[in-house]
Amino acid sequence: MKQEERNRWDHSNDPEYGQRLLGWIFRSHVWQLVASLFLGALVFLIASLFMPPRFGTSATLMVNKGGGGGASLLSGLSLLGGAPAALSDEILTLISREIGWQVIDELGLQVDIFDPQGPDAPKERVMGRLGRGQSQKQPREEIYSRLRLSDVQVSPDMLNTQEMWISADADGNWKLGDQSGANGEPVVGKHISFTPHFGGSHKAGYRYLLKVRPDHEAWNSYKESLTVGPAAPESSVLSVRFTSYNPLLAKQAVDSIVAKYLELSRSKTYDEYDKMLDFIDEQSGNAGERIATLVQEIQDIQDETGLFSPIAQGEITVQRMSQIATARTQNRIAIRQIDNVLSAMESATPQELSEIIQAPATPLELENSLVLKLSQQVTSLENHLATKTESHPDILNLRGQIGVTIEQIRTSLRSNREALNLAESELGGDYGRLNSELAAMPAANSDMNILNAELKSLRDILEILEKQRTETELAKVNASMDVALMDSAVMPAKREKPAIGRNTALGGFAGVMLCVLVLLFRESGGNRFRTLKEIRSEVGLPVLAVLPGPRHRRRWKPQQSDTELAAGLASLLFSRGERIGLVFLPSRHMSLDPAAWLQSQSVQLIDAMPGKVLDSSPLSAEGGLPRAQADLSAAEGARYPDKVLPQGRTAVLLASPLRWNVEQELAARLDSLVLCVPQGACSPEELEKALAVLARHGLDCRGVIVSNWSSARDIYGADELSYVSLSGAAG
Repeated sequence: MKQEERNRWDHSNDPEYGQRLLGWIFRSHVWQLVASLFLGALVFLIASLFMPPRFGTSATLMVNKGGGGGASLLSGLSLLGGAPAALSDEILTLISREIGWQVIDELGLQVDIFDPQGPDAPKERVMGRLGRGQSQKQPREEIYSRLRLSDVQVSPDMLNTQEMWISADADGNWKLGDQSGANGEPVVGKHISFTPHFGGSHKAGYRYLLKVRPDHEAWNSYKESLTVGPAAPESSVLSVRFTSYNPLLAKQAVDSIVAKYLELSRSKTYDEYDKMLDFIDEQSGNAGERIATLVQEIQDIQDETGLFSPIAQGEITVQRMSQIATARTQNRIAIRQIDNVLSAMESATPQELSEIIQAPATPLELENSLVLKLSQQVTSLENHLATKTESHPDILNLRGQIGVTIEQIRTSLRSNREALNLAESELGGDYGRLNSELAAMPAANSDMNILNAELKSLRDILEILEKQRTETELAKVNASMDVALMDSAVMPAKREKPAIGRNTALGGFAGVMLCVLVLLFRESGGNRFRTLKEIRSEVGLPVLAVLPGPRHRRRWKPQQSDTELAAGLASLLFSRGERIGLVFLPSRHMSLDPAAWLQSQSVQLIDAMPGKVLDSSPLSAEGGLPRAQADLSAAEGARYPDKVLPQGRTAVLLASPLRWNVEQELAARLDSLVLCVPQGACSPEELEKALAVLARHGLDCRGVIVSNWSSARDIYGADELSYVSLSGAAG
């Protein structure tokens, strides 16, 4: 078929094609879907029954979302794997270090001890698998009484076997040797001991090779045992749950994770407040000491000269110097704030940086658009992290945008700092110039003016620092740790039952979805006729009648009886003569329903198809009338046409395409030819080939009878109903 002809069957621009195709699948493949439902449910049910039971325990935390610490805790869920998500490698390694050798038990760590006399073929495997497996020589309980591995680094990077040398002392105790590994590499473990000796004799000082390797399958299963997240959507209660084959491990893992969250709840913003308060205390102390010194110097001058007030000419200069000193102090505070934020940018996360910039204790001179842009990007990143992984393109794009915004903020802060330094330099020059003017006045008056100006500026500085201290302390209280432990983890006493009902339901759903996907792939890849519109408009043949399949017609309840419908079909087909030909296609999915309906009206059927199809495929007309057929071969029909085509209404059954001359000669003696096509079984190539064969021999096709009609609403909608009589003939 040419490309332009294939484009006629392209439904990619039809917005309702997918919905209608799904309807076709659910109507025409019911038994396949039911079988997939039961098969999927059975597979998941069997898997649930054979899954080993686990112990589970949980803890809950109350989080204040309004506080800085609580907000930082909720937004930092991605640090520990998301909400909810699998346990991250970082926290898993942390827990493995905190709760010791029990993690090795859960991970199924394998420990083998070999005799170095034969490294290629070791003489004796002293110990088998340590962990969820069993030793080859001792029961599992005895292994734990003999072996302690308290400093083996368990991590995802542990891909290669770690080799260590152990030796026995004179008392029969095993210890780690002082020499390096077998390949000259440094020894990994630091605290490994065996008490007492195990299995067979040993010699004092004799060295054995100890190999440790992880069970990576158990490692992946272990990572999926933790869920961390809000107890409910928009809930302030954080739930931490861990399941394990070891009840003690489950409890200790939850306790370690809760402790880590309590540590994380004290955000970096809280630490920035402490830094600012320390800076304020330092500046206040320096100003207080300088004020005490100035007061004493002024008192000394007053005692010596009796001068208690500056001269009138210096009042304006003194006031200006005081203003300059105050402005310089404010500039220093702003520069220090900028330095703190720039320092925090090196280690703070985007969430923490956003909180620091917007905190009341750091009133930075930034463009509002940059601050708002960073806040919106951080919020969007938190929302995406709840449903997507770090490798998702949206997450990577957002992190890139956040990096650009942070760089713009850093550039703006540096620009502001340069401007403040320039202003500080200019104010220093003005202050020096005014100081020189006062120095030109009488010595006593000049000293008094200078000291009073500095004293006034220092008192203004103290007032500013106290105000800043109050604002910082209020902000610190708001950002203080606001996380409380509501329920702590308890030692689980009972094993958890497998979720049989849930797994069975999920299995049935998965089976149905898999079957639907397979059927969609198969159905969408074909170009078979499924609607009358395709036959009528694309091929150009009229649809004479539509016959429902036996299973579907029971739901339609036609208004006329079967006998009346069959009579109408026969009247339509024999309106041009008493000898008609029914050409059936395709040969692999042939439907004889049209012949069955005609037979119920005492129409004589002649089988001219190869293989005597009528004998091998009994008719199933609803009328149930006895069959009166003249079963003659096509060769006899060519030799004795009067005998093959008797008087009265006769229907000759032909297979498409007409391959033999006798079939073509027989078809030429008929009054009309009708194609019989089952719905959804014939491709456009097959139909066009049949029409081409008929046209090549000068035969004309009157129209098409569509059988095995699936539903009152086919996949192209209900517009066909105005054209088709579902159980009878249609014009």
